[in-house]
Amino acid sequence: MRRAQWLDASGRSKAAFDYFDRICRQLQRSEAPPPVVAWCLTQLGAVEHARRGPDAAAAVWTRALAVQPGYRGAVEGLASLAQAGGDLRRAEELYARIAADAHPDLYLRLSEIVAARGGSDAVRAADYERRFLAVAGAPANEALYGELLALYYAEQDAPAARDTALALARRDVARRPTIESYDVLSWVRFRRHELVEALAASDSARRWGTPSPTMDWHRGRILAALGRDGEATPLLQAAAARRTLLAPHARRDLDRGR
Repeated sequence: MRRAQWLDASGRSKAAFDYFDRICRQLQRSEAPPPVVAWCLTQLGAVEHARRGPDAAAAVWTRALAVQPGYRGAVEGLASLAQAGGDLRRAEELYARIAADAHPDLYLRLSEIVAARGGSDAVRAADYERRFLAVAGAPANEALYGELLALYYAEQDAPAARDTALALARRDVARRPTIESYDVLSWVRFRRHELVEALAASDSARRWGTPSPTMDWHRGRILAALGRDGEATPLLQAAAARRTLLAPHARRDLDRGR
């Protein structure tokens, strides 16, 4: 399993798929508990999403739900596909099934979905956002949700919010200097218009592993802002072509530019 995850992180999706597929079949043959099999299939679905696209991922996540009805990871995967595809009613229904304090990011996604409808739903959207902040923003939880909070505050227009985003992103890099934490720092710096620092953080994020579409989008936007369109355009086009793999904030940024 560790090797399968390493292969996936290294961008060798075909080899990662073969490993995960074999492991999942072995678990099913050995009569492993349904949640264990469903977990494995959920990981397999994520690999399929990157390898063959959303339809292939949805098929695997549906298999996981047949093994363990209501399995959270599979439901979340299908909800994310529905949100990315514009089926907001379906996305809301799926997210609402699994929303819980243990996963406050789902409150934020529900807030975004409900807010997109406008009108009287604004009250419900604000309530979901408050629930997200109450859990993720609790002092005891900052280490768990630092990246998520940094991205949230980076998307706010107020300078004080972006100051908070920078403080969170820096602390997260100090605690956990990974490709993900440096990538979040790069986006926070970009949103603060600190382009040289943003590119330096992006360079750190790309020292190991294969960049995700969201990482490519971040770097492409930074390079474009620096006037380096020849480097930016291929990254942005490739990331936009894999829309369902983009993080929600990157999808919104993409849509704003259309």
